[in-house]
Amino acid sequence: MTALLSDVAGEVGRRLLAIRRAPTSDLGPSWYDTAQVLRFRLREPRLLPEDLAYAGLVSLLEAQQPDGGWGPPETPRGYRAVPTLAAATMLCALLTAQSPEPMGTRAATATRSALTYLTADPYALAPAALPDLIAVEFTVPALLESLERALAPDDAALPGVRVALSLHRDGLRALHRQRAAATSGARLPVAAHYSLEVLDGLPAAFAVRPFADGSLACSPAATAAAAAWSARPSADAVGYLTAEGRRLGGAWPTVAPVTVFEAAHLVGVADRAGLTLPAAVGAELAPWLAAGLGEGGCGAGPALAPDSDDTAIVLLALQALGRPADVRLLAPYEQPTHFATFPGERSVSSSTNAHVLEALCGARSRDAFVRRGIAVAATYLLEVQHPDGHWDDKWHASPYYATASAVVALRRCRDPRARAAVARAAGWTRDTRRSDGSWGRWEGTREETAYAWQISGAAAGARLPETLGGAALWHAKELYEPRRITGTLALIAAAGGPG
Repeated sequence: MTALLSDVAGEVGRRLLAIRRAPTSDLGPSWYDTAQVLRFRLREPRLLPEDLAYAGLVSLLEAQQPDGGWGPPETPRGYRAVPTLAAATMLCALLTAQSPEPMGTRAATATRSALTYLTADPYALAPAALPDLIAVEFTVPALLESLERALAPDDAALPGVRVALSLHRDGLRALHRQRAAATSGARLPVAAHYSLEVLDGLPAAFAVRPFADGSLACSPAATAAAAAWSARPSADAVGYLTAEGRRLGGAWPTVAPVTVFEAAHLVGVADRAGLTLPAAVGAELAPWLAAGLGEGGCGAGPALAPDSDDTAIVLLALQALGRPADVRLLAPYEQPTHFATFPGERSVSSSTNAHVLEALCGARSRDAFVRRGIAVAATYLLEVQHPDGHWDDKWHASPYYATASAVVALRRCRDPRARAAVARAAGWTRDTRRSDGSWGRWEGTREETAYAWQISGAAAGARLPETLGGAALWHAKELYEPRRITGTLALIAAAGGPG
């Protein structure tokens, strides 16, 4: 290892220990969650301190783009639908509550601009035009329905909102069925707690379990909904919402804390780059990660349901730290043709199957489950590769993430078809390089460029263009950037390690 990579290993080790000891994650603001927290605060003022609620409103208004929408302006309208609908719905509720001047005038102007943006092309809100975000099949019709109810009969935006809502007839019926089931006492799947705010009240059979961080499913929006619908907001929920809101100066993230995801993912990044982490990192991190593995594996954070993706990432981290755990924790997620991320998912994830394949390839023994699992995950990846050589994924907007995940896994796999698939991926990566030497779906980013180097193995001696920055590319209820991961990925890539 060069002296430079040794220094990088030390820095990555320090960052990992900082994540282990951090009270929360570093994901940046979500304007969907910010709007939802503020909307539920209108219902239940005890949810937030007055000064924080005001700061949140100011942050939301300042985040509106000149075209009237919210979200990164370089992204397609489908990606901006969820945060813009949430902001418009909250602002309509705020105006109904007769917000005091001068904020009322500013909110009214922002609302009209948002409604104009949304109704300029209602068909851009159609289900087929929306990206595969978490619970998008419920969040969009729920927000459109709320917006329709909030608008006056003569509002110029109402016809466009109704057109958009008519395109979600199936999703709206499914949402109403879920609401009726929750009201009748049916238990929601644990994974559905993350988007609890799409309901219209607490489920009859629901009880908020206390967590150390005070959240429901690590979701500010879901936590605010559950707290606002309760007879009295729990002190833990108010503390969680207040702490997260103050950390971002009047905004809330889409999911937090997810420090298990951050740390485990970074251990894998460091291991693939050939970094030798300080012994103290493994001594502290490995027991912590292992302790989070239960019968169904683990989730990204302490209040999230287990899933196979985070379970595989943690298993990979423990293998890299020399403390391997039982890969049969992945067995409940095995399907005939792939590994599901969680039960009842709407679409299959290529990166999940890549992480599962990588973890299974790293297992110490090759029992029947491991051999079968390797064949299932590898075959799935090979079958869903696009003809030009890339992969797509539901957890990330960029094909470079999915392609890098698949390539890393297939390189560890003994399937004779893998070499040709990896070669096609490398060819696609070479062909999609930008003129400034970077890579990116919408514009060049440091994260996507690091993935491209990982795919092609061309990082040695290369340098990241100085103009490259980060970007929100990861899928939750809207786009977000796990800045601890992307920043460290760029650090390793800039030092000459593919990561």
